[in-house]
Amino acid sequence: MVNIDFQKYTAQSGPIVLWAWIAFTSFYTLMSFAYPFVEAKQVAVARETGYTQGANEATQAALASFSGNVFQNGQLQGQQLVVSQLIQELAKQYEGGCKEIVPVNIGTGSIGVLSTACYEQLMKAQPAATPTPTPAAQ
Repeated sequence: MVNIDFQKYTAQSGPIVLWAWIAFTSFYTLMSFAYPFVEAKQVAVARETGYTQGANEATQAALASFSGNVFQNGQLQGQQLVVSQLIQELAKQYEGGCKEIVPVNIGTGSIGVLSTACYEQLMKAQPAATPTPTPAAQ
């Protein structure tokens, strides 16, 4: 029969168990304080990433729903509308006998516009200027 000295082995395992217990409790205590900070940082990073990704997806979806360059198309339509309104007003000016100019607001000021037809009509209505003779220098 084999004779085992249990006292020798149990005396050596005591400090090992003690150091293992100290290491475990120290690690547990540190992690119980550190884990909430680490988790809060990860949640904040995930929230920011999700917000950015959502904003990018919304922007891409909005841009995909537009056909062509919306700003340029809207600007072109606005220019066409303004030109057609100006042409209508100049036609009314000519039909009204060219008595009034068409006011056009530009920025903070305004100018008067006269159609070419009205200009030609006004030029024909004015008497031709005759040059006056000047006395000859003596």
